[in-house]
Amino acid sequence: MNQNKDNETNIKEHNLIKNVFLDTNIFSSAKFNYNSGNLCNFLENAKEHSIQVYITSVVETEIKKQIKDFSQKHHEAIYNAILNGVIKHDMEFTRGNDFCDYMESRLLELFSNMIDDYDIKIIPCSLNVDDTDLLMDMHYDIKPPFTKYKKSEFKDSISLINILNFIRKKDSWHNTIFVTLDSGCILFCKKNEMKYCRHISKVSDIILSQNDHDKFIEKNRDTIFQYLRAYFNDKKIDYCIES
Repeated sequence: MNQNKDNETNIKEHNLIKNVFLDTNIFSSAKFNYNSGNLCNFLENAKEHSIQVYITSVVETEIKKQIKDFSQKHHEAIYNAILNGVIKHDMEFTRGNDFCDYMESRLLELFSNMIDDYDIKIIPCSLNVDDTDLLMDMHYDIKPPFTKYKKSEFKDSISLINILNFIRKKDSWHNTIFVTLDSGCILFCKKNEMKYCRHISKVSDIILSQNDHDKFIEKNRDTIFQYLRAYFNDKKIDYCIES
């Protein structure tokens, strides 16, 4: 892989994806649209091919906070458009918080429905003593996802530590992917040998490829043969011929 590709993903063609964690920025970049676009395509592919999708409780909280901010921002834009006569609407409804509250509640409802429809698991975040020591070490020594420009990345750090613990517990280093647009999070993944990808569309492509079994075997023929040779070389095979 060249450097640019390495910054996009470190997933190998023979890595069978079983678990996918999504970062907050994947939802915000999709503008919380779950009915079309790359995020929708990924969720449909994951559901069809029994890929388990996860978010952490930190990501869940961040998404809800961003939905609130998103609603407020668009409420102000719509109100200003009405005020300037660009569009016509009930001024009393848009003047107060009713319209903003409606947008927020509707977006939260759609988010909740998406979690249910695609059976997305929410992993509670917690830190034991060792995790807390690691967090503070990362903070004081400015280790990823902390950087000299982003010294308050505690939310990302807590999420990443819990994802790392999930991978260790399940021993799923080659099968669990973290999808994020954040460069600091990607540096953490590289440092801890976690699989990552910047683009949700790329993960969709890999899921489709790995479930096209003929294509998958053809593309990974040499790797498969290598594993088979190593397996049988380590086995003592007894042949019994009955007369």
